[in-house]
Formats: sequence, C-alpha cells, structure tokens
Amino acid sequence: EKIAPPAGLLPKHLRDEGMLERSDAEGLLQLGFHFACLAVCALAVHWCYARGYWGLLLLVEVPFGVVESFLFNGFHEMVHNTAYKTQALNTVLAQFLGFFIFRGAKWFWCFHWTHHRFTNDPSKDPELSGGSLDLDDPTRSPAAYAAFLSGYPFGLERVPKMLKLALGQTSLDPWVMDKPEATQRHVRLEAGVYCVGYAALALASLLYPVTLGVKLVLYWLLPHCLGAGHLRMYQFAEHRACQ
Repeated sequence: EKIAPPAGLLPKHLRDEGMLERSDAEGLLQLGFHFACLAVCALAVHWCYARGYWGLLLLVEVPFGVVESFLFNGFHEMVHNTAYKTQALNTVLAQFLGFFIFRGAKWFWCFHWTHHRFTNDPSKDPELSGGSLDLDDPTRSPAAYAAFLSGYPFGLERVPKMLKLALGQTSLDPWVMDKPEATQRHVRLEAGVYCVGYAALALASLLYPVTLGVKLVLYWLLPHCLGAGHLRMYQFAEHRACQ
C-alpha cells in the first residue's frame, strides 16, 4: 500500500529541484560573506594591535575565533560535494579550508564517511569510539569539562598525525586503512603537502617574525585556538546529544 506524504510536504521532485539544488553563485556568495566577516574581525584586531590595546585585542580575538570556527561548516559541505555545483570548486576550496583549519580534506572524507556508515555505533563510529579527540567525554569531572571548553589542544595535534600519515603510517587511523589503496595514497600525499606548507610558514615566520610571524599568530593561530572550544561544544551536542 502506498503511503501518502504528510499534508504540506512537497513532492520529491520539487524538493530535489528546490532544497537540494546546488549553486556555485550562492555558495561563493556565502563564502565571500564569511570572509568579509573575518576581514572585519581582522581589522578590529589590527586596530587594537596598532594602538597597544592588549586587553581589548584579546576580547576581539574571541568573536574572531568563533567566526573562524564556522569555517568548518563550509568545509564539511565541500567534503560532501554539496556546497557548489561544480565539483572542482568543492575539491579545491575544501583543500584550502582544510589547510587553514588543520584537517586534511581527504582524511576528513574518510573519517566522515565512516561516521555516516556506522552512525551511533559506539565501537565503529569514530565520532563516538574515541577516534575523535575533540569529542572525548568531558562530563567525568568539572576540571575535565573546563579543559574541554578550552579547546586544548586546539586541533594542532593533527599536524604530527599528518606527518605520520605522510610517512605512510596509516595504521593510526582505521577509517583510512579500510579504504581503497588509491584513497590511502591520496591521504598520504595530502598530509605531506600540508606538512610542507606548515613547515614553510614556520620557517618564514622565524626569518620574518615581525612582518609575518606576528600576523600569522594574530590573524590565524590565536583566533583558531580561541574558537576551538566553540567548535567542540556544538559538535559534542550534535554527536553525543545533550546528556
């Protein structure tokens, strides 16, 4: 017997043409708006830094970090290939944002694919089984919860993991090991490119601490770290429920 859809629900083909239709223009407009918000925050940080208002600078860095943390949302949709109609835009921009937020795009695809395949399976879902450091149970004590909200270690722990991946140690991540060999090679190559990029920026920052190093801290690393706790909170609520 055919089940009629609830009253007011659009037929499937209309839903597909409307809600599920992808657009390069709309996606780029959304990304541009997000970058504009980041630019406003960066200008506020620059204004405080130029005048030596250190306390105010730290306060301004907090909303900067929150806005920056939301880059993960766009990154997530790009990995799903749903942010843009053109496949190349999803691929290229996912790698760009992945480098910025310390998450390899192909590595995250492996992680997230396994999460969707085994959603809510505590032994196989990496969001629940301990595969996600960000989502370790913080409710065991007030001190653990405070540490959780701090965002520490801010996602930066993924960099040494990337280095190990680049060296071929995919055994560290079961959600990578169970993928085809071509995918594993892609993950290793991606990790290597990211590590080379991070090393180049670190070296350049040592050579030019004022012109580059300080700017990377003020406009990238510090807001990234301050926004890590915010990202954790809503990810924890999404994957672990508000228990």
